[in-house]
Amino acid sequence: MKDRAFRGDIQALRAFAVVVVLLFHVDAGWMAGGYLGVDIFFVISGYLISGIILRDVAGGRTALWQFYLRRIRRLLPASVVTIAATLVVGGVLLSTDDLAAAARSGLAAAFSASNIVFWLEAGYFDEAADTKPFLHTWSLGVEEQFYLLWPAALLVFSRLGRKATIWFVVTSGLISLVAAEALLSNHPEAVFFLVPFRIFEFAAGALLTFVNPAAASRTGLLAFLAGVAVMLASCVLLEATFPMPGLVSLIPVAGAVLCIYFGKSAPALAMSRPVIFIGDISYSLYLVHWPIVVFYKYRIEPELGPRDQVLLLAAAVAAGIALNIFVERPMRSDLFWKRSGYRVAGGLAAVVIVSAAATHAWWSGGWQWRIPAEVREASTSVAHYKSERSAYLLKIRDKNKRSSADGDILLIGDSHGQDLDIALHASGYEVRRLFMPYDCQPAVGERPIEVGLASSMVTSAEEAEVCRKRFDLLLKDKRLRNARAVILAPRWKQWSVDRLGATIAALRKTTAAPIFVFGATWEYAPKIPIILQRYGRVDGIDEFAAKFEKTLPPTLNRQLERASETLNFHFVDKMRVACQPRCPVFVPGTSELTVWDYGHWTVAGASYFGRLLLEAEPELKYILRARD
Repeated sequence: MKDRAFRGDIQALRAFAVVVVLLFHVDAGWMAGGYLGVDIFFVISGYLISGIILRDVAGGRTALWQFYLRRIRRLLPASVVTIAATLVVGGVLLSTDDLAAAARSGLAAAFSASNIVFWLEAGYFDEAADTKPFLHTWSLGVEEQFYLLWPAALLVFSRLGRKATIWFVVTSGLISLVAAEALLSNHPEAVFFLVPFRIFEFAAGALLTFVNPAAASRTGLLAFLAGVAVMLASCVLLEATFPMPGLVSLIPVAGAVLCIYFGKSAPALAMSRPVIFIGDISYSLYLVHWPIVVFYKYRIEPELGPRDQVLLLAAAVAAGIALNIFVERPMRSDLFWKRSGYRVAGGLAAVVIVSAAATHAWWSGGWQWRIPAEVREASTSVAHYKSERSAYLLKIRDKNKRSSADGDILLIGDSHGQDLDIALHASGYEVRRLFMPYDCQPAVGERPIEVGLASSMVTSAEEAEVCRKRFDLLLKDKRLRNARAVILAPRWKQWSVDRLGATIAALRKTTAAPIFVFGATWEYAPKIPIILQRYGRVDGIDEFAAKFEKTLPPTLNRQLERASETLNFHFVDKMRVACQPRCPVFVPGTSELTVWDYGHWTVAGASYFGRLLLEAEPELKYILRARD
């Protein structure tokens, strides 16, 4: 095909598309919509593939097997090498669960079906995305499925004439666009990952094959630059949370169409050697960049700074060049395959071996033999820790059953308040706990309507009203009026911290008791058992786990501490007391985890932290002991 040499502007467009994707994947905040580079690739593919088929038909070549053979030689070798290398590195770095999931998606990627696997699993932009080294192959699955279906359809309609072919392209594109827009709200994952809802992007490129590219002109240059501006604006302004694809996708698609149609007027910069070179290696670069990002975030630095971003981009370009030179480029050559039948057999054997290895890693649960026994035991004891915690809370409830609660110390909180209840009880002190769910928060006034998981967010006005009434009733509780002390110990949200002044004022209208406010607990993303499996050993786990601590809890604690100076309550910073110098993953001197999920304490952890808190807070210890 001569388009590669003749249409240097297409290579420039490929370079633009792959660069914005890379910037998005290394968390360049100003490239919030860089994922739209994939949509631009789809327009390019629609144009090139449709052009190949229609030129073959015009030249009397209608054997589709030749087209498919070229596609296999063009795409499969580099893909298989990338899958194999990723599984090897994953076998060293990934936890058992993450390796099993990666092996399944890698196997699907080898057979151009990973988009279906990811559709069934979850969304593209969820937190787990950073643990999926083959997530980016969803777009390759879409393209390869398009290659399987579209040429045959074009071949059929081309026999009916030019008008029938154009009618097919326009109609299929319109149906795809309408279906995507109609289903986007209720089935966003299906619309994002599946081929039928992407056909309109391919079709937009395909329509360009029915017209000759515009001749070079000053007007064409302005139109080309306008196309670049439209694409760039889309990639900067349309954030990852924006629902795609649908009508709004026509914006970057229109920009790509302008650039292809007016490509002969592309400026010298777009046709420069560095730009064309990036376009040449764009497929290899796209293949290798995401596994590199995933592994770097997984083991080295989950939050990427400018230095990390530059390092990752350089590593991706270097690996992309190597893959292009040593695999992609030679395997495209007819000579490579004609010289020896052994090479064909070797290629098939490589596919079989990689597929077998991926299948074994998947079915074996991620090669669990890689993880030391003590790490496996600790990281798979979640059920034990949960049941032990539940049993301890039942013991506390049974012990606290009394007809009168006058003079009690009242602890207001959610599941994190339960952790503190266990910590105090294990040290020999009793409190009366008043449960306030995390979604409700112990705060006065109207609740904000939040977007997120229904189990932890107030997502409707009705839920907000229930929460407001629940806290209003708590403020009128007789036990609060007669309390000896009040402890606020929820898992704080930003809005409830912002309203703390009003909440403290409302409490003081009911009670004259001293108020203790416990700060936020350190939290991890992902959960601590997964972090432990990632690290693969016990020594040094505190330092490794610290990389995955969420940044919000320390921020909230600083705000709570400042508020305590003006609102005159006693602030207890759990992190300052317990995390010196690091938050401990294991109870010192034992094999017991301190945290069993993202931030809830185990019973052993609560007992340990309770002792530390009481030693560090003599005023709290005095209140717990003192009785009128």
